[in-house]
Amino acid sequence: MIEMLSVLAVIGVLSILVTWGYRKAITLYKTNNLLEDAKRAGFVIVADEIVKRLPVIDEDEQNDMPLDGLFQKDTAYTFSAFKESDAPDAVFGVIAGGVEPNVCAEVIKRKVDWSVEIHPNGLDNECH
Repeated sequence: MIEMLSVLAVIGVLSILVTWGYRKAITLYKTNNLLEDAKRAGFVIVADEIVKRLPVIDEDEQNDMPLDGLFQKDTAYTFSAFKESDAPDAVFGVIAGGVEPNVCAEVIKRKVDWSVEIHPNGLDNECH
């Protein structure tokens, strides 16, 4: 009886580890695809000169330009863009909508060479 309970305990622990590893792998997969889609969106904005037509972000209202349909996506997230001012060298941003909290938390940890800053939900280090 003790041996059987020991085997069941080992199987239970292994099942928990496999489930955790699978969920972590899926989160990393979704994070990688999100970042690739965000990079594609940035390239489309620059290459097609969409940056000239982007709306200037307003703190009081959400006035960003939808990007869905302008590039091939690997995710189901919605993408839109904005710029900070009408200056010729204005900085623009890409917004991804519908991102899960665990993917959002993983994005915070990432360092990418093609972006200056990543701010989930417009904040420095928070996800909601």
